[in-house]
Amino acid sequence: MGSSLFNLLILGILDLSHHSRGRMLSRASAAHALSATLNIALTAIAAMSILIGTRAAQTFVGLGMGSWALLITYVLGVRMVYYDHRLSAKVAETSQEVLIPAGRIRLIRAGMGFALAALVIVVASPHLARSAAKIADETGLGGAFVGTTLVALCTSLPELVVSLTALRLGAFDMAVGNVCSRPRFL
Repeated sequence: MGSSLFNLLILGILDLSHHSRGRMLSRASAAHALSATLNIALTAIAAMSILIGTRAAQTFVGLGMGSWALLITYVLGVRMVYYDHRLSAKVAETSQEVLIPAGRIRLIRAGMGFALAALVIVVASPHLARSAAKIADETGLGGAFVGTTLVALCTSLPELVVSLTALRLGAFDMAVGNVCSRPRFL
């Protein structure tokens, strides 16, 4: 939850710090509205699940109802974003817009890169959690505070770097899409 809020903070700061005639977010594509709505819905479902807690302790296949609601909403939402993207591509084709072809990367290379990144996350995550717990114990700040601020900040740093780079390149859609289109609940 903390990282999602940091991502919103990143967008707000980038928007306020970018000097142009309009605001960065006002020039971003309206297609991001669907991704943002999906993120808002997932955040609301996660918050409701946390607030309801053990009152809704019914499980199905080892997952609580909140987890099922998140999973179903995520899958349906991603499907809607996919169809919206396909529709936008068809509209762009019929309007004779000049589209820059995307670079091709082999599936094996992309899969290996993904697997390597996933391995780094699997190896580094326990160290981050232990470090956060140690910081919370030694400083007396409390686990909840350290988890929702410091750990959330650490996990949002890649989005900050990518968004700053995209802003410098003038790729406003990339800056917005980088932060908005990555739900962190599953």
